[in-house]
Amino acid sequence: MTTNRAPFALLLLLLACAHAAAAAAKSRENATPSPTPPALAAADSSLKLISLRGMVAQIEKLQQRQRGLRAELSQIQTAEERQRAESDLAKIGAEIDETRRNFSRFASGIDINALEGEEIAAASFNLQSEVQSLLHPLISELKEMTKRPRTMDKLRAQIRTYEEALPRLNMGIENVDRFTWKATDERLLKALAALRGSLLESKQRYDNKLDVSRIQLDELERQKKPIFETGQELIKVFFRSRGRNFSLAVLSFFGVFIAVRLVYKALYRASYMRHLTDRRMPSRILDISFYAITIIGSTVSLLVVLYLSGDWVLLSVASLFVLGLLWTARQYVPKAWQQMKMLLNLGTVREGERIIYLGLPWRVAKLNVYTTIENPAFEDCRLRLSLSALADLHSRLADPEEPWFPTARGDWVLVDDCHAQVLYQSPEAVLLRTPLSTKHYDTRAFIAAAPTNLSRGFRVTSTFGIDYKHQRHCTSTIREALEAHVRAALVKQAYGSYLRSFEVDFCCASASSLDYLLTADFDGAAASAYRRIARDLQRFAVEASTAHDWEIPFAQLTVHRADAA
Repeated sequence: MTTNRAPFALLLLLLACAHAAAAAAKSRENATPSPTPPALAAADSSLKLISLRGMVAQIEKLQQRQRGLRAELSQIQTAEERQRAESDLAKIGAEIDETRRNFSRFASGIDINALEGEEIAAASFNLQSEVQSLLHPLISELKEMTKRPRTMDKLRAQIRTYEEALPRLNMGIENVDRFTWKATDERLLKALAALRGSLLESKQRYDNKLDVSRIQLDELERQKKPIFETGQELIKVFFRSRGRNFSLAVLSFFGVFIAVRLVYKALYRASYMRHLTDRRMPSRILDISFYAITIIGSTVSLLVVLYLSGDWVLLSVASLFVLGLLWTARQYVPKAWQQMKMLLNLGTVREGERIIYLGLPWRVAKLNVYTTIENPAFEDCRLRLSLSALADLHSRLADPEEPWFPTARGDWVLVDDCHAQVLYQSPEAVLLRTPLSTKHYDTRAFIAAAPTNLSRGFRVTSTFGIDYKHQRHCTSTIREALEAHVRAALVKQAYGSYLRSFEVDFCCASASSLDYLLTADFDGAAASAYRRIARDLQRFAVEASTAHDWEIPFAQLTVHRADAA
């Protein structure tokens, strides 16, 4: 969840920086505002004049009421009534101050109190801690970025409040008028008249505030731009103001990163370690040290550039990003420790040993942050794996004669009762050429089929039988003659030079024949003729029978009939 929100948070921070830069750039520029149509400007001026006259009248009424309350206060004897009168005076004073602020803001177009408040805040701001120094610029930028929508939302809420209050005030005035028409007591009439005057003042005050809020909202609405145009402007201003600092910081980060890596490679090439086939412990410790120097040095250079440029906002963003990474990385300390042990060649996977990955054997060629594994049976095939991918694997020493794969490219195999040649093999697929077509295997399915590799030597066997009438000489002269004849015929063939051994053995006395087992062993070079050799053994045996007048039996069915009772 945290990882998915990180790009959005970074984009929000960059937009905050851009918005603040845009505000700062606009405050420094003395450009004139965009021209307003004359008719619209005249209408706005008339509305503003009416609002200003209403505010002046409101201030005068409030001051008159304030003077009256002060005069009454001097004659009040009880503490309770005095406290109530002082509270009313404080409220009237606050209303007078607020109305004067509105008058000043409308007449001059600026908020003097806000400027004074910013000046006081800037003068009294005191760094309480390092965290405040980091967060204060960032929060200020975010507040500045959201100032317009927050102000508009506040004005809309005020307008709703005033619009809901005015009908209730009108209803209150009507109720007072109804009681006034019916009342005859002098004191009651005086009290109702005072209440009606108070309600009218409140109504006028709310009317003025409603007009002020509507005009302010209209001005903000007119200044509002399409989001695409606003985004373009923010990006332009960002790169015009903070873009230089951001670019320098990024260049310094990658500059230090590349420089340290180049220095390390130069030192490695100049040292004796590059000639070592088995990297030793000092070399591995040096690798880890340079990795740490690269990361720490690059990060520090980025922060230093932002610090020297005085860009506290980008420095705050970068510092928070680094602190967030460190806080997130604390849960990976055990995993990082295991990976460090692996880099030192002290883990469960070690350089030069054999591992099983994705169901295939591999040799760990180079153990590093990105480890290289290879299988000699696959041509130019190397995989790069991260240390996390090796965390659950275990390696072992490999025997020099231990095969890395059942076949090699060009080998002849028997698989699924099919005689085929290996055209191509990789960790993903094996392609075979059969007499009729090509056949495609998934590598793991190919291994599961237990192929027989003929190119590393093979044996062909065949069974041949003669009639029982040759029983007397079947284990002596006939066997020797058959072996000599077939051997001589095999040697004369194109594959005859690859014949290792041949022999004929008496196999068994079957139901209708005396059977011999013909066994021929060949070098792998004759593997392409495997099927032909099997056929030739039968052919040569038949030729030998013909030459020596040995009768070949056929299957017979003997029926024994019982005597009649």
